[in-house]
Amino acid sequence: MTMDTGTQIRLLALIFLVATATACSRSDRIIKVADLPNTPDFEVNTRQQYDLGAKPEKVHLDVGYLWSQNSLLDFPILNTDGRFVGYTGSDSRYIEFSKGELEDLTTKANIPMPQPPSIPFWDAWGGKLLLLVLIPPFVVISLLLDRLWRKISTGM
Repeated sequence: MTMDTGTQIRLLALIFLVATATACSRSDRIIKVADLPNTPDFEVNTRQQYDLGAKPEKVHLDVGYLWSQNSLLDFPILNTDGRFVGYTGSDSRYIEFSKGELEDLTTKANIPMPQPPSIPFWDAWGGKLLLLVLIPPFVVISLLLDRLWRKISTGM
C-alpha cells in the first residue's frame, strides 16, 4: 500500500504544523547595557513575582535592553520588540520605564543616553544559521528513505 504524492504532502504539512506548534516558544531576553551609580537614588522596591505578600526588597537598578525571542526547538529564530528597561541583575525580573524615565535616570546619573545594543550573535544569527545547516540534510535523507521505501515495496 503506497500513498499518493498529495496525501504525503498533506501528511508532512500536518506533521510540520503539529511539530511547529509544540516546538515553538516565545520568551523575553535581557542584557545589561549601562551601569547606574550604586547609590540609594538608583534603588527600587520590588516583590517576589509569585508572592505578592512578600516584603518589598531594595534592588539596585541598571539600564537593560529587553527583546522578545521566538524559538524553534530552542534555536532562536526571530527577535522583536526591543526596548530599554530597568535591569535588576536577574534575567527574569526587570522594571518597565515610563516615557522619559530613562532620560531622567541617565541625566541624574550623568551618563550618556545608551544606544540600542547589538543582540548577541547566537540570538541574532546562530539559530537561523544552524537550522539552515540542519534542514537540507534532513530533506535529502527523507528523499533517500522515500526512494528506498519505494524500492522495497515494489520489490525492485
